[in-house]
Amino acid sequence: MPYDKERVARRLKSLRVDAGMEQADLAEASGVGLGTIASAETCRTGMNLDTAFDLTEALGCTLEQLVCRDEGRVA
Repeated sequence: MPYDKERVARRLKSLRVDAGMEQADLAEASGVGLGTIASAETCRTGMNLDTAFDLTEALGCTLEQLVCRDEGRVA
């Protein structure tokens, strides 16, 4: 299955909201730029692997949870 940027965008926002974070909070916690997070969540851009790892670390989730093909499957 190919990389689904829209699905990852939805998952990123969902994980962030579930963590009780605003985009600015996630930017500060992860070291990822606020614009990068906003662009990823609105599907304007994808993200590289380094960014994905930084975000998952700040969100307390795994890379698999972020890019999970089954949106309902979160540990």
